Amino acid sequence: MRQSEIEQRLLDPVGQAQLAEEARRLSAATGVGGTQAEDAREVRRAGTTPFSLKATAEEVRATDLENVHRRNWLADIGSILPEYRNETPVATLEAFVERYRQQPTDLNEYLVQDAIVRLTSVGELDAEAQEVVVAALETLTSVPLASQDADRPKDSIWSFLYRHADFRGRSVLAYLGPSSIYSSLRSRSLRNVDLHDRISSFRVDASAGEERGDCYLFEHDRFLGRFVGVRTDANDPTRSVDVTYVGDSINDRTSSVLLARRFSNERVRAIGDPISKALIANIVADVKKVEKLRGDPVFTWDMWPEGGDSHPNDPDKRFVQIKIPVEIDVNNWFNYDAEIWLWFYLYIGQPNPPFFGEGGELRGYLAHYGAWVESGIISGSVLDGIMDALPARFGEIEMLLNTLLGSVNADAPYTNVLLLPGDQSQFVGTRYLEGHVEDNVSVVLLKTPPPVLTRMSVNLS
Repeated sequence: MRQSEIEQRLLDPVGQAQLAEEARRLSAATGVGGTQAEDAREVRRAGTTPFSLKATAEEVRATDLENVHRRNWLADIGSILPEYRNETPVATLEAFVERYRQQPTDLNEYLVQDAIVRLTSVGELDAEAQEVVVAALETLTSVPLASQDADRPKDSIWSFLYRHADFRGRSVLAYLGPSSIYSSLRSRSLRNVDLHDRISSFRVDASAGEERGDCYLFEHDRFLGRFVGVRTDANDPTRSVDVTYVGDSINDRTSSVLLARRFSNERVRAIGDPISKALIANIVADVKKVEKLRGDPVFTWDMWPEGGDSHPNDPDKRFVQIKIPVEIDVNNWFNYDAEIWLWFYLYIGQPNPPFFGEGGELRGYLAHYGAWVESGIISGSVLDGIMDALPARFGEIEMLLNTLLGSVNADAPYTNVLLLPGDQSQFVGTRYLEGHVEDNVSVVLLKTPPPVLTRMSVNLS
């Protein structure tokens, strides 16, 4: 009911009685007794939908699960290798560097990274420790893993993130080695080194074998909120890109960090353009009881979501998420503000087809849906109404998705799909990008085969 209708009833004795009776009915139905309840929210799996082409196990594995690696970042070295429990951090790092030279395995690579962080996270390095860290990083980024082609230079991207501006104070290393597209630091990892919401400057660098890479700092955990991004120099990847001050928008507010590998032959599209927003808005506007839209749909992402009231529990996948703010009409009562949520999984169909010319197209489907309703005595009932009405629109929603995906498949075949925050077209000609993850989300499609991927995402601790 609109505010004007409520006001008219309040000025009329009969209308007042009708409103009072409706309030008593709602109170009895909900058992609230006139007090204000909490807001309501729910997320459900979309299940089988009219036009969905679900990814096969092989396609999910190739897009997101190919030897997905999880490890406890900054491990307790003393518990893993007791013989180093009483060694100094400098001596331990030097020993691990030599160990890695002799046996360049994933485990030994991680031990070098952790030993570096043991030094840098304590405080600003003295000259001796700095020299040891530089030498260790040189080994880490130049000596190929045993699983790599020894004739190829090792490709690595890394960043040191500092407590204070101008690269002062304690720091932490974020490292993206070969065979992976993403590497991340989550809030609990930053808390372990007392750098959660305490980063003011950072450096980004890459090895000579790297094409280019991005480093993003996010305001919230799980790569949400405001962000700043910095890109390595494609013409000179070994030249450090220095950010002496992260900017007021993110200074002392970083809760997660993401490194992303980039490639020279990519196709990039920010999907939250005005046309896409208008099309999705038209579909949702027809959902039962939606009175009107309260604003434009928001195109964003949900990376490796771990469940809760507002996210699906699907931690091995990356999603494009659309949020649509709406106003819900309630008969004989106040209208409710609400938000409809849609999660889309994008993948490459048959990324490794048996015959040339087959597969390699970008595909997607609606994987999860949900909603939020503002607090009120019938928030739960309003939420149930939205969730029950949405499935009737799944067919139209997926037809729209297929139309959007078809616009980029003219350049197929592709080998993989990445998601990056914001409108990546604004990153052209600059090495600095600032925004909010709800400004937009970009789909990056890889045209040429990247290095053999053995871990799609790492360091998700």
